[in-house]
Amino acid sequence: MILIGFLVCIFSGILFSVFSLFFLLCLVIRRINKKRLNNYETTRNIAVLVVGDIGRSPRMQNHALCISKRFCSKPDFSGKSNKLLKRSSSKDSFELDDKINNNHVYLVGYNDTTCSSAITGDKNITLLGIGKTFVDQHRKILPLWAFLSIKVVEQSLRIFITIMQIPNLSGILLQVPPSIPSIPIALFVSFIRGAPLIIDWHNYGHTLLIKDEKRVISSSILKRIYQHIFVTSYKILEFTLGRLSDSAFCVSKAMQEDLSKRGIQATVVYDRPNADFKPLDSVSKRHSILLKYFGSLEDDICLEDYNLEKGYTQETPLIRKTESEIKQRKKSKENKKFTQKNQKDNTKTENVTIYDGSSFTDVQDIVSGALNRSVLDIYQISESIKLSKERIKSSTRGSLVSECLIEEEFFLKMEPKVLDEISSNFKNQNLSDLLSRDDLFFDNHIIETSPVTELGISRVQSGEISLKVQLKKNRPVILVTSTSWTPDEDLNLLLEGLLEYDVLASKQINNNNLSEQLPDIFLIITGKGPDKKLWLEEASKSRMKHVKIRTVFVEADDYPKLLASSDLGVSMHYSSSGLDLPMKVVDMLGAGIPIIYFSYPTMNELLKNEKLELFFSSSQELCSRLTTLLKGFNSSPERKVFPSPNLNRILKSNNLIKETFYQEWNNSAVYHFDEMVI
Repeated sequence: MILIGFLVCIFSGILFSVFSLFFLLCLVIRRINKKRLNNYETTRNIAVLVVGDIGRSPRMQNHALCISKRFCSKPDFSGKSNKLLKRSSSKDSFELDDKINNNHVYLVGYNDTTCSSAITGDKNITLLGIGKTFVDQHRKILPLWAFLSIKVVEQSLRIFITIMQIPNLSGILLQVPPSIPSIPIALFVSFIRGAPLIIDWHNYGHTLLIKDEKRVISSSILKRIYQHIFVTSYKILEFTLGRLSDSAFCVSKAMQEDLSKRGIQATVVYDRPNADFKPLDSVSKRHSILLKYFGSLEDDICLEDYNLEKGYTQETPLIRKTESEIKQRKKSKENKKFTQKNQKDNTKTENVTIYDGSSFTDVQDIVSGALNRSVLDIYQISESIKLSKERIKSSTRGSLVSECLIEEEFFLKMEPKVLDEISSNFKNQNLSDLLSRDDLFFDNHIIETSPVTELGISRVQSGEISLKVQLKKNRPVILVTSTSWTPDEDLNLLLEGLLEYDVLASKQINNNNLSEQLPDIFLIITGKGPDKKLWLEEASKSRMKHVKIRTVFVEADDYPKLLASSDLGVSMHYSSSGLDLPMKVVDMLGAGIPIIYFSYPTMNELLKNEKLELFFSSSQELCSRLTTLLKGFNSSPERKVFPSPNLNRILKSNNLIKETFYQEWNNSAVYHFDEMVI
């Protein structure tokens, strides 16, 4: 017993000595870092930390851009940075406003997805990747408790090593969730480096761990007990450690009040769209983005499509076909396209995975591969259009912006370089040869089609090329939603609502009253996540004739354009905590499209609308909202941007968010960074 006691004393002494030495080492490192930062010539580095995919964290990207814009030195016209002022302990707001500091931003996280060009093109922002954990490769082999334990330890080490690589660290801005191991590691680094820590609360991590009631009921008692202990422990750690941060942000007043009850004083920084989210001003932009991901190019241009005039010379006037000939040609082309479409069913292409059958819903997952490019986006063509702006006109009244959203026509000189560029989009035929032949004449041959637009090419009497892009008649509604395929978004409810809508649309198809008919829906779901594949398989088994579904993860710079190209947005976010707000709704408002959304109390902070037609909480209510808004969508004989009067009314009631994230950040968040930049 004496020997055991002696060994315990020695072991305890060694542990105490090691801990004391480690603590002293941390204090020395902290002192050295503080001393360096007091030198005004030293570049101060702020870490914006995301324990997740940086490219799918728009709010943290916006934080990084705001810090860069507000606190980082900018080069003058000669290319040299502005002269730096000496650092001062003064916190006077006027001095802070006028101060240009030598700061830099490190955006730290997983580099799974490409960030926006605003991030990659900012010289004041450096992307620093966290390495993937090796234990992920053995997830199926290890027991769950062993896998989670090893993952937390390995992930903690990787985060710690990555942040410690940043020289002259002056502050950390951390995204939560996840809270574990993010908060303890960030607090530890904050102490060692003497760098203030700000936590940005997007949601509560422990609420994302709570499974839905159906799964809990079907689980065994032991699993329920294990889950309860796990969630409770996570919750205690989350808020206990969260109180130790120097400052905190949150996304809603409801969350601010809840955090205050837990001893955390947070400042509300609402999500706002950045400058890229804005309404479209032309149908050509809408055509380009929809064609890129969901459209098709005409590979063949048959001579049957043209009027071959024998003995035609340059002096002979161009002769158009008779109406009967034109109708016959159009009917022939439609039959040909229908045949080609049937041949493409149940296939897999380079960039599309098709979940389709003869009687099942048309479901496609647009994956990586060769995407379409409109001739309007070809450099030579776009430059020619810019140089001849005075000759660009709408075929209706070009002075009205709304008309440009319906139809645009561009006239280009028939130059060899222009013809070659147009021909490059077609594989099986040289369009350049056809257009330059004097014995051929054709009018508005459709060469590009998207779900709602089409681009036609003509050779006009002046010898120029006409490119006309326009909305289709009797087009489907573009319905868009964004998701991370996580438990706080119920995509099954969306599918159920669409099934009910499809039944109603089928009943109305023979109704002669166009104002009562329901249009087809072209649903676009953006984002990626763990539950995507299972949902696609379930959706493909449904039998909907009036709904097509496309899932896609678009490039960061294309996302604002895709939202603005849609007719209606829907948010399925219901919040695991009931306290956060969906950024996707903010983005849709910035893009200028009508929105309907799942109802929960905190949403009133974002959309203060007393009209119940915007809210839904069940599949029946969702179906009702869709039918109310979309009824008579194609009833007008003239094409309109929003044919349904109800859509126009909702759009007007949803006031556009004109304030950008930088303005919101500059009003509420900027002074929390004093310690980091001065």
